[in-house]
Amino acid sequence: MDGVALLRQDCEKQVVNGHHYYDGELSYIGKATKTFTKSGRTLRDRLNEHLAKLKAYDLDLDRVSCRYLVFQSDWWVVAAEVALIRHLNPPWNGSGLGSKTPGEGRPGTDRVSLFDQLFSKKPTLPT
Repeated sequence: MDGVALLRQDCEKQVVNGHHYYDGELSYIGKATKTFTKSGRTLRDRLNEHLAKLKAYDLDLDRVSCRYLVFQSDWWVVAAEVALIRHLNPPWNGSGLGSKTPGEGRPGTDRVSLFDQLFSKKPTLPT
C-alpha cells in the first residue's frame, strides 16, 4: 500500500496523535479523537483546520511538516498527548494554534495569542 493510501486509511481512524514540525524542529503536538472531543474531528479535519490557520500567516508552508501516530485506544492517544507535551514542551502548544478562537476575535477579550505574536498575519485584500 502506498503512502497516500495509508494516509487516507489512517485519517479515518478515531485515535491519532499528530506532531507538527517547523524547520525540522518539533513545534506542536495535538490529537484527533472522535470519542474524547465534542466535535468528533478526524485527523484529516484537524490537519485541514491547522492548514487553513497557517495559510493566514506570513510563513513558508514548505517549512512545516507533520507526522502522526495511530493508536487503538482513545485512552492511549490522550495519555500520549499529555505526556509528550509535558516532556517535550513544544513551543506552539498553548500558543493558540490549535484553539478554535485563540484570543484575537474571541468575544470579551483583547488578548493576542502567542502564535499571533510569533507570526504576523498576511494582509487581507479588500473585497
